[in-house]
Amino acid sequence: MLKSMTGYGRAEGQFEALHYTLEIRSLNSRFVDLHVFVPRDMVYIEEWLRESLQKRAVRGKISCVVSIKQGEAHTFNGYEINQHLLREYLSIAKRLKEDFHLEGQIGINQIFYRPELLSLVQQARDENAFRQQLENSLNEAYSALENMQKLEGVYTKKLLLSQKNIFVERLHQVAELQKNNAQIHFESLLQRLQILLGKTDLDPDQFRQEAVLLTDKLDISEEIGRLDSHSAQFENYLNLSDEPVGKRLSFLLQEMLREVNTMGSKSNHAAISRLVVEMKNDLEILREQVQNIQ
Repeated sequence: MLKSMTGYGRAEGQFEALHYTLEIRSLNSRFVDLHVFVPRDMVYIEEWLRESLQKRAVRGKISCVVSIKQGEAHTFNGYEINQHLLREYLSIAKRLKEDFHLEGQIGINQIFYRPELLSLVQQARDENAFRQQLENSLNEAYSALENMQKLEGVYTKKLLLSQKNIFVERLHQVAELQKNNAQIHFESLLQRLQILLGKTDLDPDQFRQEAVLLTDKLDISEEIGRLDSHSAQFENYLNLSDEPVGKRLSFLLQEMLREVNTMGSKSNHAAISRLVVEMKNDLEILREQVQNIQ
C-alpha cells in the first residue's frame, strides 16, 4: 500500500509512579533523518529508541519525543545532605562574623532555604523493565503513525492517478496531431524548395530525399511511445502493495520530463507546443506529490 511520509503517532503509559508520553512525528525528506529527545535522567533509552526507529523507517524526517510526568505515588527515598557544601557554608558564615563583627546565628531555617544543600534521592528504576514497557508504547505510537501515513497514501494515490490520466489524455492528443504533422511539413517544405530552386538542374529524386530527411527530424512517435510506456509503469508502481516506491516514481518522472522536452523541441507544431507546456505542468504537479511518498 502506498504510504505518505507525513504522519503522527502518540502513546501514553505508566511505569511504577511515572506517567510518560511517547510521540512520533514524520515529515518528508529524501533520506532517513532521525531525532530522539528524552529526559536528562533517561539518556540510557536514547540510543535504543534510535536503533528501533532506524529499523522501521524507510524515508522521512522522524522525531521521537519522550516526556515524563511524576506520578502521585512516592518516587523518592528521602533527602540527601550535601555535607561538604554545608561545612563550607557554615565556615564562611563563621569567618564573616569574626572578620566583620556581625551579629546573629545561622539556624535550621536558613539551611532549608538553600536548595543546593539538600537534594531529593530518587528511587532506583529498573531500566530493563522500563525499556520493555516503553517498547509497547513505541509499537503503539508507530502503529498510529503508519495508519495515518496509509490514509494519507490512499488520498495521494487518487491524486496521482487523476493527474496521470490527465497527462495521458494530453499525450493522446499529441499523438493524434502528430499523425499528419510530418506529412504537412514535408509537403510545405517541398513546395518552398521547388519555388526557390525551380529553375535549377537539381535531381528531383535527390531533392525529395533531402526533404524526407529533414521531416524525419520532426517525428516524435518514439517519444510518444516511451511516454506511453512510462505512464503505464507509473501506475504499476502505484499499485505495488508492500514496497516503497517514492524514489522509483521520482526517477520515472525525470525520464518523462526529458521525453516531453525532446518532444517539444522537435514537433514544430503550435498545438503540440501548447500541449507540451501543459504536460510539463502535469509532471510538476506529480513531482510535488511524489516527494511525500515513501
